[in-house]
Amino acid sequence: MNKEQIFKQQSHTLGELASNERRQLAKCGKPICDIRELPLFAGLNDTVIDPIQARASVALFDTGEAIVTRGDPDTGVWFLIQGEARKQRYTETGSVVGIGIVKRGEFFGDEFDGVTVAYDVIATKPCIVMKLPNDAFEMACGNSIILARVCDKMAKGLRRAYDRMERTTAGERIENVLREYEGPMIIRKQDDLAHLAGVTREETCRTIGRMIRSGLLKRTLLGGLGSRLELLSR
Repeated sequence: MNKEQIFKQQSHTLGELASNERRQLAKCGKPICDIRELPLFAGLNDTVIDPIQARASVALFDTGEAIVTRGDPDTGVWFLIQGEARKQRYTETGSVVGIGIVKRGEFFGDEFDGVTVAYDVIATKPCIVMKLPNDAFEMACGNSIILARVCDKMAKGLRRAYDRMERTTAGERIENVLREYEGPMIIRKQDDLAHLAGVTREETCRTIGRMIRSGLLKRTLLGGLGSRLELLSR
């Protein structure tokens, strides 16, 4: 069974979710939201929202599960309603390279080529994901407000990519990842941060220790949940 079949098997149209499913999701701390709660569609009227919402479907993903995998057919754009995920690629030697984090309310897949998925996206927390088929997303972008927001996201992505190219040391790369996160970041293990920054685990350990000693970083241990990292003002 391919990824598309699996998604269809576990997905539901937002308008068709049974009330008992909604209650069960709510008990788990995983609420289903109206798509107006997503930043891309915030403040828009029913005339715009209703046709989009009618095409949307949702699925649940556990921690460590792949939401999409590189090489999958590119069939839609994905929105994170709840949880958090990591974008990653593999090098020729098989090493994992983190290329970004997807946070609640954000979306990905708009940059794919319409044929295949360009990278893996792995749930780092239990996730509720909404999928919008490509043709429905294109229809949504016919609205000037939505199109402007999509273009703004793409421009910010290009600026972040340029910033990464400018960062050469391990410390600069790790600091850039933490700044991109725009708030305290919880990591289960230092390998996760190393993958995102494109540095080794050893470089990550040394850099975190140096940043803490210099007063640039605050680390709070969370027991079995990992660590909470917060950049401090210079």
